[in-house]
Amino acid sequence: METINPALQELLQNPSAEMADLSGQYLNQLPEEISKLTQLTRLNLENNSFSAFPSVVLACSKLAVLDISDNFFSKLPTDFDQLQLLGWLDLSNNELTNLPENFGNLNHLGWLDLKSNSLSVLPATFAGLQNLQKLSLAYNQLEKFPAAISQLYKLEFLSLANNSLSALGDFSLLQALKHLNLENNPFDSWHPSLFGLKNLQELDLTATNLQKLAPAIGNLSSLEWLDLSENGLENLPAELGKLSNLQFLDLHQNQLKGLPNELADLHNLLKINVEHNPLGEFPPVLLSLSHLEELDLTATRLSTLPETIGNLKRLQWLDLSDNDLTELPANFAHLRALTWLDLNDNELINFPESIGELENLTDLYASHCGFSALSPSINKLQKLQNLSLSDNVLTSLPDNIGQLSAIKWLNLERNQLLAVPDELGNLSTLTDLDLSDNQLSNLPDSLANLSQLTSLDLSNNLFTEIPKCLFLMKNLQNLDLLDNQISNSEQEKLRAALPNTNIVFE
Repeated sequence: METINPALQELLQNPSAEMADLSGQYLNQLPEEISKLTQLTRLNLENNSFSAFPSVVLACSKLAVLDISDNFFSKLPTDFDQLQLLGWLDLSNNELTNLPENFGNLNHLGWLDLKSNSLSVLPATFAGLQNLQKLSLAYNQLEKFPAAISQLYKLEFLSLANNSLSALGDFSLLQALKHLNLENNPFDSWHPSLFGLKNLQELDLTATNLQKLAPAIGNLSSLEWLDLSENGLENLPAELGKLSNLQFLDLHQNQLKGLPNELADLHNLLKINVEHNPLGEFPPVLLSLSHLEELDLTATRLSTLPETIGNLKRLQWLDLSDNDLTELPANFAHLRALTWLDLNDNELINFPESIGELENLTDLYASHCGFSALSPSINKLQKLQNLSLSDNVLTSLPDNIGQLSAIKWLNLERNQLLAVPDELGNLSTLTDLDLSDNQLSNLPDSLANLSQLTSLDLSNNLFTEIPKCLFLMKNLQNLDLLDNQISNSEQEKLRAALPNTNIVFE
């Protein structure tokens, strides 16, 4: 006799239930008794094993919310429109290839998720969903813009991301639209009505084969968030500066060699990403963006920074990695609001003194810069939690590195360290320390004081004996001593002293 699922059995014992959560129960069918649950208004069947839609659900005529996402069915019953009160429907992550013709009769539907199916068309009756406010058709197989969408005048959110659309339809009636995602479609033309969406707040045009941005983009006066990344843009229209409400602008991975001066009018811009563009020099217009909080200039072929970069007083997050910088201007020290700074893969050689003045810094990444020494001013970074100095040519560390009172993660791998100072043992908050690929043969006894340390990497060094401090590090969870010359007897002694630590020797 087949055993009924306990969650399902409990539900069937409560015929007056209004809500039911049967998600993640490995169900592949539902018993006919479900039809007796006439008071159900909310039903969650997500993440089960239905290869066919359980038609018995159609008897639950009061259903207002139905989640049957993450299953395996490829079609809906032809009489699916019996669920006349549905207002919220999640059919995402199934294998639907089409929708029944009467799907458009669900005129109470306000929220519909169809993403990650195999839909190539929508029925013309889809236009009957006149109360629909949110619609996701992302990750389907649409090659032609469904004409029915143009009639859904209450739509506020629309995602057509990751389809195969080459052209857009008419957006003239979609004046309620606030969020539009068109990313990853091979468009070769743009309907002019797109630029008449006066209430649009978010627009994602990532990877849409965009070679030139129409000046009409400036008509989207409510736009707050704009993503133009991963296209072939070589320049931007001056009209972009008319988007006075814009707070986020992503331009990464294009072919931009500069930014228009009109961007100075974007007084509300908080974040701009121009990484992986062949800029060649720091765009002067960025210095006018006084409210800027995040700036990404990764891989933009910069060799210098302007002396006035310190004028960006509100900047909190700055990525300058993968450039050709040889120094930072003295004015850099005025970026006192910075909490996150990435200088990886530059040619700085000398550790910039100005970094010591960035008193709010919590994250500093300065790997592969060519540093042979650290500035003693590093001890001023009292809020620093994460510090990476890997892939440099450091032979020693300043004693006052032990004054980094908030440090949690310290990466010093692939340097030329011969020793570490006793003061390293003062880093009472340190949880992760990487000293791999150096020239260490011993460690100071003070490291035994690192009571919070859980991960220590000493691989590929010159240890022939196990440092005494290691025998006392009872809280270590992971210890890597790979590629050292430590005898078997020494290894066994350490394993006996640290029975709860995962130790790697080979």
